[in-house]
Amino acid sequence: MNQMKTVLIADNHPLFRAGVRQLIEDSKRFDLIGEAGDCDSCLFKVTELCPDILLLDLNMPQQGGFEVARELRDQRPRCPRE
Repeated sequence: MNQMKTVLIADNHPLFRAGVRQLIEDSKRFDLIGEAGDCDSCLFKVTELCPDILLLDLNMPQQGGFEVARELRDQRPRCPRE
């Protein structure tokens, strides 16, 4: 049996996050493990929660999603897998 993929949503619009959250929660293939409303929170949660999938808003305020993606690529956080 396939293991459920973990998902982290990073978007600064609460209504958008709520809609995506509902889709993920209704799915039997994905497990929502967290949400982030800004770039700093996103970076912290990716490092702490180690999601399989990051749904990242590229137009977030502050440093923006592209910068978050670059930082994650450069940091290459190591996530322990069972």
